[in-house]
Amino acid sequence: MVGILHLSDLHITSENDEIMYMYDDIYNSIKEELSKITNLIIVISGDIAYKGDSSEYNNAYSFIEELKVKTGNNSIVLMVPGNHDCDFTNSNLRDQIISIILEDKNKISTEFIDICCNVQKEFFEFNERIENEDTETLFDDKLLKIKKINIDSEKLYFVLINTAWISMINEKPGAIYFPIDKYIEKIKKYKDGTIFTVFHHPSKWQHPDDSNNFDRAVEFNSDFILTGHEHFSDNYEKRGINSNVVYFRAHALQKEEGMFKSGFSFITIDLNEKEYMYSEYDYINSKYRIVNNPEWISYQSIVKNRKNNFIIKDEFNQFLNEIGMNLNNPKKDNLKLEDIFIYPDMEKREYKKNKVDFTTSIISSEKYFADIIDNPVIIYGDDKYGKTTLAKKIFLDYYYKGYTPIYIDVAKLKRSDLHENTRLLNSLLRNQYDIQDIEVNAIKDKIIIIVDNLDKIDSNSRARLKFIEELNSQYCRIIWLCKSILSIEDIIYEDEKKKIDMEVESFYIKKFGCALKNKLIHKWNIIGEYNAQYTDEFIKKDEEKIRQINIILGKNYIPSIPFYILIILQAFEMGNEHSFVDSSYGYYYEYLILKTLNRLSKNNGEIDAINNFLINLSSYIFETNEYDITETELMKFHDRFKVEYKIPQDIKKIYNFDIFTSLLCEENLLRKLENKYEFKYKYIYYYYVGKYFSNNMEREDIREKVSIMIDKLYIEEYANIIVFIIYMNKHDFIFKKLLEITNNLFNKHEIIKFNKDVDFINELQVEIPQIIIENINPVEYRNEKYEKQDLIEKEYDKNVLVESTSNTEDDKFEGVRQLNLAFKCMEISGQILKNYWGSLTGEIKKDIGVGLYSVGLRSLKEIYYILDKAKESLSRVIMQSVKLKNDNYNNDLENLEKQSKKMVFLFAAYFADGMIEKIGDCVGDKNLIETYKDIEEELKYNSTKIINLAIKLQYSNSNFPFHDVENLLKENKNNVLVTFLIKHMVREYLYMYKVSKPERSKIISLIGMNPAEYNLISAKELEKK
Repeated sequence: MVGILHLSDLHITSENDEIMYMYDDIYNSIKEELSKITNLIIVISGDIAYKGDSSEYNNAYSFIEELKVKTGNNSIVLMVPGNHDCDFTNSNLRDQIISIILEDKNKISTEFIDICCNVQKEFFEFNERIENEDTETLFDDKLLKIKKINIDSEKLYFVLINTAWISMINEKPGAIYFPIDKYIEKIKKYKDGTIFTVFHHPSKWQHPDDSNNFDRAVEFNSDFILTGHEHFSDNYEKRGINSNVVYFRAHALQKEEGMFKSGFSFITIDLNEKEYMYSEYDYINSKYRIVNNPEWISYQSIVKNRKNNFIIKDEFNQFLNEIGMNLNNPKKDNLKLEDIFIYPDMEKREYKKNKVDFTTSIISSEKYFADIIDNPVIIYGDDKYGKTTLAKKIFLDYYYKGYTPIYIDVAKLKRSDLHENTRLLNSLLRNQYDIQDIEVNAIKDKIIIIVDNLDKIDSNSRARLKFIEELNSQYCRIIWLCKSILSIEDIIYEDEKKKIDMEVESFYIKKFGCALKNKLIHKWNIIGEYNAQYTDEFIKKDEEKIRQINIILGKNYIPSIPFYILIILQAFEMGNEHSFVDSSYGYYYEYLILKTLNRLSKNNGEIDAINNFLINLSSYIFETNEYDITETELMKFHDRFKVEYKIPQDIKKIYNFDIFTSLLCEENLLRKLENKYEFKYKYIYYYYVGKYFSNNMEREDIREKVSIMIDKLYIEEYANIIVFIIYMNKHDFIFKKLLEITNNLFNKHEIIKFNKDVDFINELQVEIPQIIIENINPVEYRNEKYEKQDLIEKEYDKNVLVESTSNTEDDKFEGVRQLNLAFKCMEISGQILKNYWGSLTGEIKKDIGVGLYSVGLRSLKEIYYILDKAKESLSRVIMQSVKLKNDNYNNDLENLEKQSKKMVFLFAAYFADGMIEKIGDCVGDKNLIETYKDIEEELKYNSTKIINLAIKLQYSNSNFPFHDVENLLKENKNNVLVTFLIKHMVREYLYMYKVSKPERSKIISLIGMNPAEYNLISAKELEKK
């Protein structure tokens, strides 16, 4: 039986410290535990001294020696340094070295380590004085020490890590770094005993990228982990993705916070039974008392799982950590999978008895694979959807949980490999793990098989069936990954008459919604940032990137999957690096296309020919209005192209139809479904057809077609083509035509000014509805908002109406069509302003902006015109609805009428807020600040000022616009609607961004918030009902 007395954060300054005389108290409190053990190990997890000078360590030596005498002279003392064990006087050179290390962690040299550890000189000398001679040192340098203690037949290993080597005076989370990869091979060697790892700083004090890597390495190679620094005691078992380990966090033995506080813990370990008991002590009423309920807990499974894990071979480990694409980030060399991986959501399909109909549900792949699977699973995903990346992550997840995954890439198998599954698995086991004589049958309960690229299996149907059936029958834990276009039955059977029931759960990898996109973008933004807390700077950086990404992805122009999102993010970085105009979105589409074309050929002439073919093909598809083209038609088109452009026969990759179309399909430019071809993604079609129109804009017939498309922007295809034409080049003809359409929309109305024209709304609400400000975390609020947006988009996708391309005018839908046209005009006008903010004159930008604001505000005037006519009947409907749901209102007509008017008011406010947000989304950009001022100078209305305030609150990186808010509130003190909208926008700002307490109080005081809460959510909820 072994006892561990865990002390931390002693903070000894002088012989007068209260703790210097409390060794008796410590001994008396653990006397009973000491009587039950044969060996005592005193572990100190840092901060022995307060300022790291020699006099403090002399006092610490006296304290520890007295404690050893009390507890028994054979006690073993082991320790690590903390930040208070550093003497920071004269550390200017060290500070510079730390900056270099944190900027480029590949530059850690022995010389740098020596300089950084000079501040711990007194600690190292103290440690030598206190260290026991009867412990064996297996490894020792300034950052890591491994000690071995033999107790009877048991071996205890203590891995002592110096996380304080780059500590600084004003230490912040994210600024600590420990080069765990440098030492991992040393730590891995010792697996024949119980492993205790000790360090001062919990890993969250490292950058998130580094802490993940540190946790994974340390937890995998430890049974128990002891930490300090945070002055908070806790004990927990971690069995997550990356762990099978018990944590002990230490209280401070000496902590001054107005009054003396002290605590420690005692861990009793039964090495025979593999159980431990954790006792936590606090100094209460002049005595150390147990403050938890100690009980014996088994750690048998932890040791067993760790010992059963094999070491992954370096070459295969490199493959597992590769991101699988050519991706660079200027802040970090050699990106790893962990740097950019986000678990996708999956759609689960459960087929009904007829094998045709099915129900669907969405599940996070992270949550699904957090538990061990017990049945075969198949995951479908289209090209570039991340099947192999997910396979690698699942492999690592299960490996760190103590299982032995085996990865099979079917595309690399020979036909002969399919006939002997056991031989194949044994071969892969030895290729992927550093083992010699173990076979899969000996560890079958630990095996998880991951089969990738199932659609690329090369064999006849009988062999395919045998391969899949045998694996499924021999191993229940098997994960198949396959292209979406095929089902597992399609792969197995050539004869559709023969089918069997296979107990396989089916999942389909989903595109990323707003929440996952935001997570990925944030992860990209913090790469290489050593102090990457979720600050306001990062919130705004993430927000700017997700806004740009959403514009480029468009409405399914490009699949919202990590492959494309990461390429675009890389292009942003390159744009900044090479001074590209970062708002020229056409550049990013061209970047994606060129990356694809460069894979097809390195010859500029060939790339030009392929580009020309695709431009001609897109114009042919547009003219014929046939979006998929039969193989025969495409072959004829290809023949005409070869003749017209005299393509040389020796350039087979273009001249030969089969080779050419195969290459275009392989690189995801085209796709073949049954006997027809189409452009694989919308952005490829829009890019090339936009290029066709842009290249030929001088032709009268082309201008006429473009003019017709602008007249019918409510047709999605036309709107998208116009956007892509604008991305290609500035065409004054389009600007003028767009302004003409914009100025004619809802021109029977004046612009809504939010003055007397909203009196009919203000009459509904005598008092300004009051809004409460809750204490909400901006990060959590944003995540919830993104998740809600995902749900809205999911419902929209289910119920979306197919827009008609008919030219027939139907009065019934004219209002909706006009509103849709107005929105499209606003969106495209906004794209022009954002795309060419640096090359359009201020006057042109003002004219386009005035048109955009005006059509939006006239559209709102049309909505209010309808609402004003219907407000009485709407109020009656609401009254009736409220009465049906609440009997209390039946006899209180006055209150009922008041409540109904309030809801009509909220509807009106909801519409106004929505239009303001729409205009802001269309035109909002940090590069257009001067244009907003020009627009306000032209349109001197309340409504314009409120739009500009909304843009400032959302898009400007400057401080909160106190002056604007104050003036607008004064000018509108009797305008209930406007005041309510301003307060609502300010509240949203407080929820979306991190604001200091003093500024938050000042803002709340400015807008006069009170506890009673009414808000626009009420209108939205009522609308749902």
